[in-house]
Amino acid sequence: MGRHYLKIRLDRHWKSLQKRSLHSSLANCAAQKENAG
Repeated sequence: MGRHYLKIRLDRHWKSLQKRSLHSSLANCAAQKENAG
């Protein structure tokens, strides 16, 4: 049970990390476009 639970936790953590990095990279793109004018 413990190991399986850990794997699920890690999976969720990884997915949320990917989502956050995707959002930040999208935000960076938008900011760069605004700066470029």
